[in-house]
Amino acid sequence: DIAASILAMQEAVDYARIRSGPALVRASVTRPYSHSMSDDEKSYKSAAEREDEAARDPLQRCVELLKRESLVLDAELAVLFRDSARHDGTASLTDDINGRIGDRKT
Repeated sequence: DIAASILAMQEAVDYARIRSGPALVRASVTRPYSHSMSDDEKSYKSAAEREDEAARDPLQRCVELLKRESLVLDAELAVLFRDSARHDGTASLTDDINGRIGDRKT
């Protein structure tokens, strides 16, 4: 849950600043796809486990949130997904989404 994650991180930052000390955030995230070409998760995860993780894919849930809150258009998502596929990774997709949301706020 990206909203809960953002809130937890903000609370940790606020706590650390107010108390001038460290804060620890324990977070769990699913990795719904193989880590790399040499990592075949089928060898250590059941089909049901892989389906469950895919249903909790944090990127997909983030996209659903952005659409539900009218923060992104389908056409913008299509461009983001197309561009991120060229970069072979999700970091570029996340950076692009964050950049475009920031652009809308200004």
